[in-house]
Amino acid sequence: MSLSETKSEFLIISPEWELRRNGTRAILLDRDPHKPGYLILDQPRTLILSLFNGNRSAIDVATMIAYLLDVPVIQADQLVNDTIKWVNKDGNLCLMPRNAVRDRDVVTYSTEALLGQSHSLEHPRRLEVPISLNITLTHRCQTCCRYCYAERRHIEVADELPLSLWLETIDQAADLGIDRVGLLGGDELARPDALDIFRRLVERGFWFFVSTKCHISHDTAARLADIGLGERRIQISIDAPIPEVADFLVGSVGFLDRVVDSLKNLLDCGLAVRAKAVLTPYNARLAPRLIQFLYDMGIREIQLIDYGRSHYFHGDDLFVDPADSAWVAEQVDKIRAEQPDVEIIYGAQARDAARSTRMQPSMEERCETWLRRSRCSGGASSMSIAPDGLVFLCEQIPQIPEHFVGDVRRQTIIEVWNSDHLLNYIYPEREHFIGSPCYDCDQFNDCHRGNGHCFRDALFAYGSRYLPPPLCPKALLGAPRLY
Repeated sequence: MSLSETKSEFLIISPEWELRRNGTRAILLDRDPHKPGYLILDQPRTLILSLFNGNRSAIDVATMIAYLLDVPVIQADQLVNDTIKWVNKDGNLCLMPRNAVRDRDVVTYSTEALLGQSHSLEHPRRLEVPISLNITLTHRCQTCCRYCYAERRHIEVADELPLSLWLETIDQAADLGIDRVGLLGGDELARPDALDIFRRLVERGFWFFVSTKCHISHDTAARLADIGLGERRIQISIDAPIPEVADFLVGSVGFLDRVVDSLKNLLDCGLAVRAKAVLTPYNARLAPRLIQFLYDMGIREIQLIDYGRSHYFHGDDLFVDPADSAWVAEQVDKIRAEQPDVEIIYGAQARDAARSTRMQPSMEERCETWLRRSRCSGGASSMSIAPDGLVFLCEQIPQIPEHFVGDVRRQTIIEVWNSDHLLNYIYPEREHFIGSPCYDCDQFNDCHRGNGHCFRDALFAYGSRYLPPPLCPKALLGAPRLY
């Protein structure tokens, strides 16, 4: 949608996006929790966006901005046009014509509620309040998957946060305006009181979804439906339609029989179910059979992903051959064409990594890709809580003292979020990087304070988080294969 097309149209914030207060500022947040994109707004942009209520065009808003900010109309017009381009960049459609939105999707915003007191922030590209919280209820599981990427640090049951503290933490997060929770693990259903925690999450309006390999009885499925998970997706992992292969990959005899029973019970109770499989050389060529197996059961949402390097249970024998990955992608495309009612998401990482290697991008292309990298959410928009209350920033980072940044047993969420401990972790001093390409890099500060330095990838590839991650143009050669 070009500016010329929007100048005279009545515009409104897309129902797929939300204007929301975050501390002293406002943000424009993607409502899809699977795509937690957001834009941090300064006061002029907050004011402009709040004025688009479906009854005003860009010309109308520019006229109002000229009056409210006491600037020439031409300057106000430029500011409005720049804001429209900025929020609709990269294929987003945050501002859209009013006639493209159904009446029930129309949302308008109070300018007064969104505008806070203007002041300088030490970390302007970081959210003042996290938008999401990852919680690990337990590290216990009923399986021992060969491809597991979670550390599963041993924590005695007596040392796990009690139900009362989890409920208190959930209430605290809700009161801060956090409404997205990721459930990490361990398997949350391995904890007997997990359903009580799910109930509180539903009551406080959180978006979350349950992912489990635990057996779900018909009684448990009915309880999940009763507490309000009927409209929320439950993800069940199943890697192959053959018992020997499925049981081998998760290290549990009889797993396939149990997971099939779980799927039947969930579907019988009216719950939305998604099936997920991790592809390895042991099951990649079984992917079409698995999809058909699940389709015949009534599953219409399936996710496949190639195995990626784990820091804890890794084996090179688990990497999918790029040729097999490409073959699976072709089969998935055929199935999509033949059965359009099934949604299949395939993360063909081995194929895509092989393609990128063959392309041999130039240094200029590598630099451009690096600048466009996804923003690291750890410490910028989210944080994670271990079963014993210790706070960390990435679920794949080793859970050792070096990587803990707080403790919700002794601190509130916001105290951890604003602590020197957390801030020093995501904004490390240059001296930590002595001897690495980062130390003398003129982009050092912007790298960490912009989209972030992926300490996970650096640690996995080179054994230290104080090195450039493999995707950085200045990264060391010879990084091990990640996919």
